[in-house]
This record gives sequence, structure tokens and C-alpha cells, in this order.
Amino acid sequence: RDFAHHERVVAGSVPPFFAGNLSKDELTAVRKRVKDEVEGMDRSGKVQYFAAPFVQLQGYPEKTVLIFLYHTKTSAGLQVKELCL
Repeated sequence: RDFAHHERVVAGSVPPFFAGNLSKDELTAVRKRVKDEVEGMDRSGKVQYFAAPFVQLQGYPEKTVLIFLYHTKTSAGLQVKELCL
């Protein structure tokens, strides 16, 4: 989780410690949540996301899907927003 907050994780270069796959229903829900979130954002710059299942996070159910939105803007750097599915 800390890694995803400090390093942009992109498809094709996901570290192996992010084990686990999302189900088809979870992937659909992630895409909808990201779409809804991006529609309400200042869209200047570039927006990417990464989603992964997490287990054993304090204060969360057994399995929780977290989404990390990466928003990069010139002269503002990388901003990361964490969403819970």
C-alpha cells in the first residue's frame, strides 16, 4: 500500500508483491468508480490508476480492493488519491 502511494504502478510493471487478481465483477466496479471519480476532477494533466486486492489491512474487511488514482500535472508533481471499492 505504501509503495502504491509513493511510486506510480502501471500495467506491465506491477511488482510481484501485489499478488492476487480481481474478478470480472471487481474489474467492472473499479472502472466505474474510476470513471465517476475522474469526471469530478480537474482534468488538466494526466490521470492513471492502479487497483489491487489487499488482505489484512487494519480497519478493512478481509479482502478489500483499493484503487490508486495518479494525477500528474506540470509543476505540481504526482498526486495520489486512494479509493476503497
